[in-house]
Amino acid sequence: MDIRPHPQTSYESTVINPNSFYGKLRSLYANTVLRTQLDQMKKQGSYEAFNLKWHPVYDIRRLSGARARMDATPPSLFWESDVGKWIEAACYFLSSSAKDSCSHADEFKTAIQELVDMIEKAQHEDGYLNIYFTVVDPEGRFRNLRDMHEMYNAGHLLEGALAHHHYTGSRQFIDVMIKNVDCFIKHFGPEPDQLHGYPGHPELELATMRLYAVTKDPKHLAFAKYLLSARGVKRDDQDGKTYFVHEADTRKDLVHGLTMDGLDDRGQTYNQSHLPLHDQNAILGHSVRAFYLTTAAADFGGPYLDDAKRLFNDAVDNKMYVTGGFGTEPRFEGFSPIPHHLPQSTGEGGCYAETCASIAAMMTGERILSHAVDGKVRDAMELCLHNAVLGGGSLDGKGFSYANKMATYGDEVATRADWFVVCCCPPNLSRTLGMLGGYTWSAKVDGAQKVIKLDVYLFVSATRTISLPDGQKAKVIMKSEMPWSGQTHWTVEAPEGWIWEIQIPKPDYAEDVVVGHYPYKRLGAWIPVPAYRSIEGDVHDDVSNIEIDGLPMVGLTSSSKEGSVYVLRQESGAAYRAVNSKAPARIWECLPNTTTLTLVPWFARANRGGAGHVRTGFLRADENSLYKK
Repeated sequence: MDIRPHPQTSYESTVINPNSFYGKLRSLYANTVLRTQLDQMKKQGSYEAFNLKWHPVYDIRRLSGARARMDATPPSLFWESDVGKWIEAACYFLSSSAKDSCSHADEFKTAIQELVDMIEKAQHEDGYLNIYFTVVDPEGRFRNLRDMHEMYNAGHLLEGALAHHHYTGSRQFIDVMIKNVDCFIKHFGPEPDQLHGYPGHPELELATMRLYAVTKDPKHLAFAKYLLSARGVKRDDQDGKTYFVHEADTRKDLVHGLTMDGLDDRGQTYNQSHLPLHDQNAILGHSVRAFYLTTAAADFGGPYLDDAKRLFNDAVDNKMYVTGGFGTEPRFEGFSPIPHHLPQSTGEGGCYAETCASIAAMMTGERILSHAVDGKVRDAMELCLHNAVLGGGSLDGKGFSYANKMATYGDEVATRADWFVVCCCPPNLSRTLGMLGGYTWSAKVDGAQKVIKLDVYLFVSATRTISLPDGQKAKVIMKSEMPWSGQTHWTVEAPEGWIWEIQIPKPDYAEDVVVGHYPYKRLGAWIPVPAYRSIEGDVHDDVSNIEIDGLPMVGLTSSSKEGSVYVLRQESGAAYRAVNSKAPARIWECLPNTTTLTLVPWFARANRGGAGHVRTGFLRADENSLYKK
C-alpha cells in the first residue's frame, strides 16, 4: 500500500514566517491558547482523571451496563479525547518553529510527561484503557460502541501518542496505545469468535491508518480496513441486523439518545451505519463523524477513496455554508438530508456548523489531495480554514465556539465561551494550527529523474526544506499576502541538475491567475480578485440570500456599540395588507446618518464587545422594496 506523508509529520519540514498572518496566530496558540486549555482541563477534572479516582461529575447521568439514556451521555465520557488532542497539539508546537517563542514550554513538557505517566498506569493488563468504564461502570465495557466512545477516545489518545513519539522519540506512550489497539484487535473483527463492532464516532479508523504508517505492521492496516468495511453491514450472525441494532437488542436497550430521536431506522444515519460505506451516495448524519470516516477512507485509498470523494463532493456541492461550515440540524449536529437546505439561524429553521466539522472537512480534503491535486478540494479546504475553523477561537486566545451559526436570532449571541462540558473543538483547533505546515503543501522527490514535485494547497508565508538523496537538501520559500491580498511568490533552491515541478491549482474565486517566472529561480503569482463580491446564497423556503466575500474570506455584519445599518420597515395597523408592485412585502429602510455597511471577517466576529449579534446572509431586496422618502 502506498503510504503518503501525513500533515501530522510533514508539518515539521515547514517553518511558518512568525511575522505573517498565520505566524502571529500560531504564536497566540503557542503562548495563550494551549495554556488556557491546560488550565481548563485541570479545572474541569479531565487532567487528573487518569488517576482513576472518583470525581463528583461521575454521578451526573451515571450509566449502568452502558445502557443508553434519553437525557444525554455522561459529561465525562469524552475526557480521554480532550487530553489526547491537547497532548497532540502541544507536541506539534513544541517540535516546530514556534517552540522558540513558546513561553510555557517547560510547563507543557512537564504536563505532557505527567499525563503520559498517569495514562500508562491506568491501562489494564489486557491493554484496555478507558476512564469511565474502569471507575464508574465496569459492567459497560464494550457493551455500547454506538454511544459510549471507547473507540473514539482511544483514537484520539493514539493520535496524541503518535505526536508524542514523533516529538520526543520516546516509546512510552506509543507502546501503551499499541497495546490498546491490540486489545481492540483481539475482541473486534470479522472472525466468528469476535464481535463485529466499529466506532459509533469514527476516529480509531484514521488513527490506526496513521499508526500503520509508523509501524508498517500489516495487522494495523488490516484492522483499519476492517473498521471501514464492517460499518453498516447486516450479518446473518447478527439476526440480519447491523451491529449497532444487534448490540442494542442484546443489552435490551429500549431507548437511544436524544440526538438520534426521530431519525429513520433507529438512528443509524446519525453514525453513518445505515448502509455499507460503498453504498452511501449522500453524506448524512452527524457531520464530524461523517468527515472523520471519509478521512480514513481517503487515506486508505482504492474504492474507499472513491467513497470519500463522492461524499465530500455531496457535502461541498449541496450542504456547505458559505463560510465552509457544515451541519444544519442543531438537534443532532449534522447534515440535513435535503440538498441546499441551509438556514442561517434558529429562527429560519436551524444552523449549527460545528467548528470540528470544518476541521474534519479539512482533514478529508488533505487526504484526497495527497493522492492528486484537485482545485475544488483545495478551495474547500482553504474556505474552511479561513472562516469556520479560525472563527472557532477568539483573538485573545481565551474563548471558543462550538456551534457557528450564520446569524443570531432573538436573544442569541455569537460570543464565545471559555470552555464546554463536551469540549472537543478547542483542542482540535489547537492541533490544526500546530500542524498547519503539513496542510500548506506536499512534496515528492523522484531521485531517478532528479525531479522535486511540489503541490501547493494553501497560500501561507513559509519555508519548506526537502530532503534529497545522498543527504542533499532543497528549499522553497513562499511569501504570501493572503488572506488580505492575492500576491504570492515562491523562491526555490536545489542542487545543480534538479528540476522543480510546481502545481498551483487556480482558486475558484480568482478572476485570472498571472504567473511570472523571474531570474534566480523565483516564481510569482498574482491572484486578482474583487475587493468584495456578492454571491448567490442558498435558497431556503423560497427566500434568496446574498452573502459577501473577498478572497477566500467571508464577511458578515457584527454588531458593536454603533448598532445596525439597514432595517426592515415596520408596518403597523391591520393584521393583513395588500401586496403588489407598488406595495412590496418587505420594505428596507436606511437608518439615519448611515451610508455604508461595515463587514467584519467571519473568523474575527464577536471580538469587539457589543450585543454579540451577527448576520452573514442578507435578504435580497429589489428596487421596488427600497423605501424612498
